[in-house]
Amino acid sequence: MPQNDLSISLEDLLITLQTYTKKIDKQLIDSSNLNHAHSKQAQDIADWARQLTSLLKTYQNKEVLLQSDFVSAINKEIERVFEANEESYHKRIDEGFTKHITDAGDEFSKKTKQLNKDLGKIQTSVTSVASNLDDTKVKIAELNIDASKQMLDNVKREFGRHLIITLSTLVIVVFILSLGAMWLFIPSKAEISKRKDGYDSLAKAQVAHKVIEKPNGYYARVDPKDCIEDEKSSFYSKSVLCKFK
Repeated sequence: MPQNDLSISLEDLLITLQTYTKKIDKQLIDSSNLNHAHSKQAQDIADWARQLTSLLKTYQNKEVLLQSDFVSAINKEIERVFEANEESYHKRIDEGFTKHITDAGDEFSKKTKQLNKDLGKIQTSVTSVASNLDDTKVKIAELNIDASKQMLDNVKREFGRHLIITLSTLVIVVFILSLGAMWLFIPSKAEISKRKDGYDSLAKAQVAHKVIEKPNGYYARVDPKDCIEDEKSSFYSKSVLCKFK
């Protein structure tokens, strides 16, 4: 509403006041939304007061008495409205507050019961898991024992197999070495026959009495003075020739 409009009539002002008064009554009577009505009412009153002040200022120099009557009437009307609805207003507030507390208590009770149920389920689950864990530990221990036994048996079999192979190899090597030693140190039939022919030759030369048989061969008894250096002797193999006839 324009503040500088000096041509506004008193009738319009009264109509405006009556409109706001009816609006206030309607908002306060609406018990289903008192809190919102109160806030809206306060806002409307503040807006109306600003507009009314603006209107009254336009009549300040001409209608001071009218302004005073209007203000008085407004105050009385507001007081009447609040007095008429005060008891209902407070009752609604109390009922709303009490119901809110009751609903909150019921909701808390429900949540507590549900929490207790959930805790019971959790406890049951924990007990079941603990039992399953114990069973699992026993099974794992048994599996470890079986696996250890199986591994030990495998090691024994593998060790036995390697031992048999090693012993067999050693036997074969010893046998081969024995054959080699026999071939190196045991004279053949031809060698024995040749040695016998040599001995017979010595016997025919009448020097058999100077030949002595030892466990490791035959030796000739000669005079060292009759020995000469062997031309086939070398630095690494010294040998001499001894005359025995």
